[in-house]
Amino acid sequence: MQSVASYLRIKAPSATSLITHLVGQGLVRRVTGNDKRSTRLYLTPRGKKLLLVHDKRSNTALRKVFSEFKPSDVHELVRILRHVRDIHDKDMQH
Repeated sequence: MQSVASYLRIKAPSATSLITHLVGQGLVRRVTGNDKRSTRLYLTPRGKKLLLVHDKRSNTALRKVFSEFKPSDVHELVRILRHVRDIHDKDMQH
């Protein structure tokens, strides 16, 4: 849960609560290995389906929004977002 919490930038108890909720909804399953301190999380088939539906809706909405942009504006936005990503990646390494 610590890895999930760190990735989401939330406290570990909040990550545990979130994962417990997703497990309860049948979207994620926990698999504990030999080391009880380590748990892997997997999307269930239902979770994968829901994620695909969400991705399709998001992509459709983004396509609609960005269709209104001039190509030069799209290129500038991509440049800025890459810069944000690079800063975030650098920050996550420390």
